[in-house]
Amino acid sequence: MGVDDSEITLTYIRSPYRKSNELILAHKTFEFPKKFDVVALYVQLETLAHSNIQKLNE
Repeated sequence: MGVDDSEITLTYIRSPYRKSNELILAHKTFEFPKKFDVVALYVQLETLAHSNIQKLNE
């Protein structure tokens, strides 16, 4: 049983202001080879996302 390549798709807010009445979302997909360990990257991205959510809700 082989392991396929990995990919991470990011969805982010493209609105120019942190608090906007209309959110504009964008998506970006990154692909990684089989040998790349995405877990550490995923943890960093999740930490960053959590921090950003807290800033948006201040």
